[in-house]
Amino acid sequence: MYVFFWNAGVARAQSPEAPLLPMNVEFRYVPQYLEESISDDSLYARVEALLDENGCDVILFEKSTNREAFYSISKRRVDAQATNGRDAYITPIGFTAFSAKNSSPAFVIHFQDRFGNEILWKFAVGEIVPHASPGVIFRTDNSGIGFLYAPRRAPSADGTTLKIADREGITLETGVNLMPNARTEANCTNEDCSDLLK
Repeated sequence: MYVFFWNAGVARAQSPEAPLLPMNVEFRYVPQYLEESISDDSLYARVEALLDENGCDVILFEKSTNREAFYSISKRRVDAQATNGRDAYITPIGFTAFSAKNSSPAFVIHFQDRFGNEILWKFAVGEIVPHASPGVIFRTDNSGIGFLYAPRRAPSADGTTLKIADREGITLETGVNLMPNARTEANCTNEDCSDLLK
């Protein structure tokens, strides 16, 4: 028969503490989040759009560098991303949201990537799942971890397309759109879309 005695205080004193590494933790509320995986493009593997009251930011996952490139009209956001070691670029981003009668809402996002390629992404919203739980999307990189809180989920639908430079018909895998609101016939620019995203 064996008898073992264990004392938590002694165990703590004898085991070295794990080092605490410095890390950034970021939080962002994103009322509308669009995402699509790209299966047959030579440059990009994924495209994401973060829509809030300040406009539209876009993230492209580059295959060659295995890094995300962040695009925004906001110098403040680009500077914050660059300070944390991320690839970030200021660029004009055209954004339009609309819904025709008897059809799902759709978004059109148009901008230029760092290589000078025109990118046109038309995202048709699939059936919104009313019982879906709020989504928390997290991402990690060398500077830390980021959490995006986005309230509802819907997949993309037929009619979703992506054009990069002269390459049309790029194959997209069904993504997720976390979308709390849609408004009929809404057409906004970077400066005037705040009421659409409330």
